[in-house]
Amino acid sequence: MTHKEVLKSKGKQLSNILQNNKDSFNKGLIDSAGWVSVAALTYDFDFSPNLIEEIVEMNSKQRYEFNENHTKIRLYKL
Repeated sequence: MTHKEVLKSKGKQLSNILQNNKDSFNKGLIDSAGWVSVAALTYDFDFSPNLIEEIVEMNSKQRYEFNENHTKIRLYKL
């Protein structure tokens, strides 16, 4: 798999995880404000912090946002 294909695949996975659905909330993955820990994504879903940063940078729709110190991520809400 090329790096571009990995980015696309992991980007879709990240988007699915970050959707504030009841299942993820009940598992404690997403907090009430929609934030997910970057550490949890790294540990539970085989992301690296660098890969997450790259997915966010490359996303043309600018759908993600980090907290101030980049330890949490969520879908951007207008």
